[in-house]
Amino acid sequence: MANAFWLDEGTITVKEADDTDLAIAGFQGLTVEAGFEPLEQLYTADSVFVESQKQAQHRVNVEIEYSKWDADAAKYYLGGGSSATESIDTSDPAKFNILAVSTSADGSIERTVEVQGVTFENFPMVDGSQGEFEAYTLSGTGEKVTNLDTAAPA
Repeated sequence: MANAFWLDEGTITVKEADDTDLAIAGFQGLTVEAGFEPLEQLYTADSVFVESQKQAQHRVNVEIEYSKWDADAAKYYLGGGSSATESIDTSDPAKFNILAVSTSADGSIERTVEVQGVTFENFPMVDGSQGEFEAYTLSGTGEKVTNLDTAAPA
């Protein structure tokens, strides 16, 4: 059965060296799109219909809007974990995890979406104007969706 969902919980986390999850931001808007590129389609001369299809290179596009965040997020992005105070000389990108929990409009179903290994090409350090809350947008690519589940709320 189709349901309408209310996005009411979400966090961005990183995995610390001791394997604990560190919540670094809550978000206001989230888009998660899984896809494959390229999607190849084989046509033959004896038919106008697709004969076969194959896909490759899975990716999960993530767009996040947020205004509440911990400075550890930017520190982690700089490459030195949550204790970094400056950019670190490393070719390994910081990887983030995304967790979103949405409840159906009637409250009967809770949907969980988790994406691991999200990297961001850019990470805003300051984005604001006088007299306004700072607001941020992140665009990144995740390695995979690790959980997509619906269940009755706990």
